[in-house]
Amino acid sequence: MKAQLLNKRFLIGMAWGGAAVFLLATPTAVTAKGRIHATVHEPPQVRTVNQDYTYTTNNRTITITGYTGLGGAVIIPGTINSLPVTRIGDNAFFSCNKLANVTLSNGVTSIGNNAFRSCTGLTSMVIPPGVTRIEDLAFACCSSLATVTLPDSVTHIGDSTFSYCTSLTNLMIPKNLTIIRCGLFQYCIHLTHITIPGTVTTLQSDAFLGCKNLKEVHFNGNAPQLGSHVFDGSPATLYYRPGTSGWGAKFGDRPATTGE
Repeated sequence: MKAQLLNKRFLIGMAWGGAAVFLLATPTAVTAKGRIHATVHEPPQVRTVNQDYTYTTNNRTITITGYTGLGGAVIIPGTINSLPVTRIGDNAFFSCNKLANVTLSNGVTSIGNNAFRSCTGLTSMVIPPGVTRIEDLAFACCSSLATVTLPDSVTHIGDSTFSYCTSLTNLMIPKNLTIIRCGLFQYCIHLTHITIPGTVTTLQSDAFLGCKNLKEVHFNGNAPQLGSHVFDGSPATLYYRPGTSGWGAKFGDRPATTGE
């Protein structure tokens, strides 16, 4: 049979070493023997890996795009087919309720929008050094998430990233973060203490809205620019360091003091 050139996007399933392999490509030539010959300008491919992950390849790096495993304690590999895993893609683990904890490889540099959103069984998360960006809603509505470790390499955390993490009790804000974005910690019911590094210059609207058990917020620098409703519904007292500027007896409708 002569090779056929398919001009439309398609999905091929083959048995290879006892596991299904799915390839997404366009266009592709298929021979009678079932071998796949990609054209020169092949777009990123999507495959299954040990039946646990789907991923894309681009510029010889891997982005995890989905998870089909059994859950529990999940270790995301550092490489796939000898290529480095550098990103957890948008919605990759969205609503994977079977996850208990996740270990990311050290090569990961970014976590996409909604990446772990609504993973209601996720209890802890360690973000490795090297991650610089965590996008919008990445961990929103992870209702069992109690502890998160964030490295100082993180310079961007998106809107509402930890919103409605109602079990969150322990989190250190990275020292290189400059903006605490809209709704970042809203309705984190069990959050009691938090320290704001001196690099932070802006607290956007609703950042700590509804954190009803937040008792102490410690600021290590000058008073940041403040959005609306930042501490609404919170009983927090704000503590600032002597010698820093911009503070008064109240800040954001909350009492502010050096604690002396």
